[in-house]
Amino acid sequence: MKNKFYYLLSSLILLFAQAFAYYTISPLFIDIVVDEASPITEGTIETEILESKPAEVIGTSGHPVSGTTRLIEVDGEKYVRYEDFKTINGLDIFVYLAKDLEVKEFVSLGKIRGTEESINYTIPAEVDASNTDHPNLV
Repeated sequence: MKNKFYYLLSSLILLFAQAFAYYTISPLFIDIVVDEASPITEGTIETEILESKPAEVIGTSGHPVSGTTRLIEVDGEKYVRYEDFKTINGLDIFVYLAKDLEVKEFVSLGKIRGTEESINYTIPAEVDASNTDHPNLV
């Protein structure tokens, strides 16, 4: 009887360990391609377009990223636009708009929506993005 109990207990522990390993490791091997169009379209020629110079995307240590980012304002809506973006997937990766590279003052733009290509994130209306030029991934 004891052998059956230990066999059942070890099977449950092994099953739990496999499920946990899959949950934590599998996102590293899944790419999410999002290729959104730029908010600047042919129809926005007559509207006010404020666009910053492209800047390198900044990641964190241990989480490499590449690509460029721009701050865009079209018709009063402000956006952070990632172009030619590439990163590895993972658990709980967020996009932050920070005033400096130390990320002492920042605004969360939400959870990352893709790991490749071009992605737009809307900046909340109450955020002053004029002195904010460091979109970060954490």
